[in-house]
Amino acid sequence: MKKVCFLVTHLCADADALLDTFAANPRIQVQRTGRVYGHPLALEELTALPHKTRNAAALWLDVLYHNYQFCNKALYPVCKFLYLVCPAERTLACLMKGGYEPDFAARYYCYRLRRLAEMARRTPGAILLTPDKPALDLVGEYLSLREALVPPSVEPAAPSRLNWELVQRCQQRYEWHLYYMKQFLRFER
Repeated sequence: MKKVCFLVTHLCADADALLDTFAANPRIQVQRTGRVYGHPLALEELTALPHKTRNAAALWLDVLYHNYQFCNKALYPVCKFLYLVCPAERTLACLMKGGYEPDFAARYYCYRLRRLAEMARRTPGAILLTPDKPALDLVGEYLSLREALVPPSVEPAAPSRLNWELVQRCQQRYEWHLYYMKQFLRFER
């Protein structure tokens, strides 16, 4: 089986900067396919895409933003997983700036965190990343990379004018799921 890794995250989690960091590595071919991985053959479709490296060290990385994109339990043991989560205020502000209604943005964010926690339970030893602690040394070790990954620059969050109760409720869910995920995943302390 060829090597496949997934960056499992939610919308507005600053994944683009991290994906650019991964794409700069000669072994990692970043794909943003939007595919649904519901059958093992979906991995073959991913690894059939062009790669910049033509040897056994090649690693394909795809990003998953939605709960429906990964729905086959048989794929857990044959893939590697990186989880990226971002705090509530920054995420909700970005989602609403992108046109989402506040309640819809909060529901998406909370349900996505719940799904990430469920997936984390099935992938012990995977890596947990946050924008303030990208843990790229752990990622390099986990993916057996020879070249060091250069941390992406993260812009500070702009002040937002959100419903404070909504933000607090989502932040509580973020903290609860982050605590739960830390029971299974490796992260930078």
